[in-house]
Amino acid sequence: MVVAPDTFWRSIFFRLFFKVNSRLLLHCFFVFSVFALSRFWPTLVAEPWCFWEVLEARKLNFYGWHERRGALLDVHFLTGVVPQPELYNYPNHPAPIHWVNMFVQRGFGDWGIVALSLLLGFAACVAALCFLRAFYGPSIGLIGAVLFTIAPSSIIYDVDPNQGALGAALWPFAALCFSPGLSTLSRSWLLGFVCFLFGQASWMVWVVFGALLVGTAGISLKGGLSIAPVRTLLLALLIGGGLIVLGFLPSPQAALFMMLIRIKALLALLFGPSRRYVFHPGYRLCLALS
Repeated sequence: MVVAPDTFWRSIFFRLFFKVNSRLLLHCFFVFSVFALSRFWPTLVAEPWCFWEVLEARKLNFYGWHERRGALLDVHFLTGVVPQPELYNYPNHPAPIHWVNMFVQRGFGDWGIVALSLLLGFAACVAALCFLRAFYGPSIGLIGAVLFTIAPSSIIYDVDPNQGALGAALWPFAALCFSPGLSTLSRSWLLGFVCFLFGQASWMVWVVFGALLVGTAGISLKGGLSIAPVRTLLLALLIGGGLIVLGFLPSPQAALFMMLIRIKALLALLFGPSRRYVFHPGYRLCLALS
């Protein structure tokens, strides 16, 4: 049975946002109250101009995104004006989140970037509440979400728009994609999308992929080691994560090579330890190209 694209996305939207009950809404309001109370004082004493992400957004607006080709400026030259800023590029973190911050800073000022970080932080707390409820029940899910909300690192980096912390928000959103209330196809699309989306904030989201691979590969130590991969989820994770590489490698050829290596590893994992995958046409194509 083929599901129309509009019906497919409507189903996901309905399940995620409308299939709720009054108890869930009450728990969300409680989490929001804890979130607001715990972030009130840090936000009150915050100075947005001292955050690196805010300074980079300022400079992109000042020198011009097109003139800078979207490149960041080395941290030592973020104050004052330099005659040739292209000589002081900072290529270590070329994440597109800085371009989003540039537009936010242009429209809402420095505090807009802090507000964006707070909004994403609250969304991560709600995502943690939803997936914990799905696996452990309402009461335990609420307790876990509150602990997640009041964690010191959560409070600090919801006010500080650190790009690494923004990328770490992948964890609760990706865990939500394992919710049993969604079909495997829906979870696969969402997992691949959120992996790619949060990879645009920081390449450091790769440290989360190990745990996600354990989940998608179905690795279990209960009664001995067993592996039962969910192939569509595993493929979505590798594609979403692999596409992140395209933005951080020095050339398209290197990005293509890395993608081919990952596809070969995926085929080897899906077809087991035997050599049957060697005869798979996709594997032979990857082998020939790489």
